[in-house]
Amino acid sequence: MRMKLLMDEHVQYDVTSGLRSFGFDVVTAQEVGLTSRNDDIVLEYAAEHYRAVFTCNRRDFVVLHTHYILTGRTHSGILVMSERGVRETIRRIRTFAFDHETDDLSNQLCHL
Repeated sequence: MRMKLLMDEHVQYDVTSGLRSFGFDVVTAQEVGLTSRNDDIVLEYAAEHYRAVFTCNRRDFVVLHTHYILTGRTHSGILVMSERGVRETIRRIRTFAFDHETDDLSNQLCHL
């Protein structure tokens, strides 16, 4: 099973395009109408569609993850990393996906 991802709106489109070329099921916040929406809405959308969120917005999503856990809400996973170049970002996501291909990422906060 391939990991399904929702790319936060600030992720470079070349990352999304590159992941798609490797067969990833990826949508962007822009494609699903989440541009300029609150991070909580982004995470909620991702959970409803069984997608993990990929973001470089570590600060806000770590806080949001903690809030979800403390309040008993469920999300489909959050992948965070500091901003890197396109190739390095794709490499890290591919490596993570390969290493966690069968893992359930529900309520997981994963640092790449």
